[in-house]
Amino acid sequence: MLKGLLKLLPLIIHEIAEVIIEKIKERRERKVEQQKTDSNEKS
Repeated sequence: MLKGLLKLLPLIIHEIAEVIIEKIKERRERKVEQQKTDSNEKS
């Protein structure tokens, strides 16, 4: 049982890391969009 989990661990970590990276990218894109709209409203 434990050996099976240890084999899966790298895959699980990889999946979690991908999800986190996706969320970070989305947040960054949203910030960029927000900055664009903010600068458009000022001018």
